[in-house]
Amino acid sequence: MADKRRALIGFAGMTHLGLVSASVCAAKGFLTICYDADMALIRALRSGSLHVEEPGLTELVKSNGPAQSFTSDVSALAECDLVVHSAAAVSFDSPLDLAVEINLLGPSRVAAAMAAARELAADEGRTGPEHLIAISTCYVASTFQGEA
Repeated sequence: MADKRRALIGFAGMTHLGLVSASVCAAKGFLTICYDADMALIRALRSGSLHVEEPGLTELVKSNGPAQSFTSDVSALAECDLVVHSAAAVSFDSPLDLAVEINLLGPSRVAAAMAAARELAADEGRTGPEHLIAISTCYVASTFQGEA
């Protein structure tokens, strides 16, 4: 018999893209775990203080209730069926090394965390997250230099 539970989707990176994407998924009926390493950002999100301005987003997050949770504990992603890395540097005046750090190294770190989560889950008889989707809005036409 097919598993009837709702899929649990993890979102790593509460950037503009990450917060909006996670909020829409929760509104469509998916359970979402919204992860970011920035504890102050997570505290603000939990209190309903959003750093992103989009029409209707504050109300959407509030209406999502427990379907959308916020955490700075990366191990929470171990419960997810799918993890979406949605952090991105989109400023056209940031140094190249910052864009590389966020857009290229970020997904690699999330993949490593997922592998560790799968190992922990296996110890408990579960599978852990098996799929990672990396979404990037990285630009490539900048003339700014960096250390990358």
